[in-house]
Amino acid sequence: MAQGRRAALAILEHGPRRPGADAAQATAPKRVVVVADSIGGRTRAVADSLGHVLAGSGATVTVVRLQEATPALLADADLLVVGTWTEGLVVANVGPSRAVRRWLAGLPPLSGLRAVVFCTSAVAPKGTLATMRRALEERGAKVVADAAFGPRDATARAEELGGALRSLLWPVAPRAAAGGVRAVAR
Repeated sequence: MAQGRRAALAILEHGPRRPGADAAQATAPKRVVVVADSIGGRTRAVADSLGHVLAGSGATVTVVRLQEATPALLADADLLVVGTWTEGLVVANVGPSRAVRRWLAGLPPLSGLRAVVFCTSAVAPKGTLATMRRALEERGAKVVADAAFGPRDATARAEELGGALRSLLWPVAPRAAAGGVRAVAR
């Protein structure tokens, strides 16, 4: 009886071995930086929701306002998530906020850094995501996902996106006992 209990505890503690599990875990992001430019609070709420869900992967997640996102902060990131509100008129000059466009233009080379872009909008984001994707890819980032959030259910949809990102980037879910979750919000 005691041997069976010890064996069960050992399996629960160390988990079953799956082919490729070690390689998948080795490429999983360990440090995630979520950058958001928000004027009404919705973009920040989406960023916070994404950060919370991604922190459940075992990664250290830092959620910051655009003004706090320095090159030094990005230097240690394994995954960069950038969010903006959509600026412009309904049919003309629609895109990321001017502050995000300036920030993206001033980024240093990102050398294969994985990235996610998202935006919030009241109507239609038009080319907002494409503009952000292009700016990051021009600096060497690899954009793995993008999403636009309208005025309804943005936080719930952000949690869905976070879950999809966890499945994509952390294919082998870490054990809750291993490491712990650390989320830093500034």
